[in-house]
Amino acid sequence: MKAVIFDLDGVLVDSEPFHAETLVALAGDLGISLSREETRRFIGVSDEEMWETLISENQLTGHPGAKNMAKLQAARTLERLSSRALLPRDGVSELLVELRSLGILTAVASSSARAYVDHVLETAGFSLYFPVRVAGDEVDRCKPDPEPYRRATELLGVPFRSAAAIEDSPSGIESARRAGLFCIGLETAESWNTPAFEPDLKITGFSRKERRRILRFLDLQ
Repeated sequence: MKAVIFDLDGVLVDSEPFHAETLVALAGDLGISLSREETRRFIGVSDEEMWETLISENQLTGHPGAKNMAKLQAARTLERLSSRALLPRDGVSELLVELRSLGILTAVASSSARAYVDHVLETAGFSLYFPVRVAGDEVDRCKPDPEPYRRATELLGVPFRSAAAIEDSPSGIESARRAGLFCIGLETAESWNTPAFEPDLKITGFSRKERRRILRFLDLQ
């Protein structure tokens, strides 16, 4: 295996609760009653697609449109992040060091906007590991479309079947599998439900034991 491409939210950083809080507050501003539990169905979905769904389901009128709502959410998220850092998942830093020592390339493929991706990687101390980044506002079609992962492999200069994705959502797993990548599925309480496409390997985190399983899996492909 020549490369590992990481999803950002929920994989590199434990950010899903943070995004849920932001979404619930912004939806409330439009008169949409949304619970934290209800936001789980949007994990791994682009902000614009999510707002298209919410606007349609709630038959909203007089709104600024899904694209503008997505931009507003991105701005609100960055504003909140100025006073609150997102912490890396336990064990992720160690995995990145191990991958680099083995000469395995790394990249990020996210449905979030580029400004957000850059900010989170910088504050988490991960910028050095991810010179290649594909963000949701840089592709024509976000996950579950395969475009984000195909773009990432092209930028890395590796064949699809020489790369693996690490994902925590059904839409992300589908995106990676449709792109022709191997896929490692991170099961979390926040995001996991039965995906349409099964990952090649399931993990519960990045403990030493799970990192060994990941490296063994990568070595066998």
